[in-house]
Amino acid sequence: MLEFTDAEFMTAKEKEAVLKAWKMFVDSDFSRNNFAKSLYNHLHLHCGFIAHYNIHGFYDNYFPIGNPELETFLGHFDRNHRYFNHPWGDYADLKKAMNDSLEPKLKKLRNSSFEIIKKEELAVAQTILSKYGIKSATAGQA
Repeated sequence: MLEFTDAEFMTAKEKEAVLKAWKMFVDSDFSRNNFAKSLYNHLHLHCGFIAHYNIHGFYDNYFPIGNPELETFLGHFDRNHRYFNHPWGDYADLKKAMNDSLEPKLKKLRNSSFEIIKKEELAVAQTILSKYGIKSATAGQA
């Protein structure tokens, strides 16, 4: 198991607690009930995220699955994404552990989110098409 080091504003034990909260949050598909205050604090104080006024505003901005901003959030923990290189300094050990625990789930989370967004957007598109008497997207093409 990874051994954490103390940082100026977080002990090794606190890092372990944040990692545990992170794993619970990810495993619950980002359930609001599993978004711990300690995780929120770490994300906005040490990970380069804006606080969004409070924990509820932060959650509403990035989550749940199906929120388009989820991709922005996940990018901070995806080695292949442009947001990944945010400097974490004394929290690099925690970042590595968070990345390692999320990486096997990234594809599934993104696919789930994409399917929800697609379904919602298709429903909106169908409503607009119906407004103009078009039965389907292909029916209106010339």
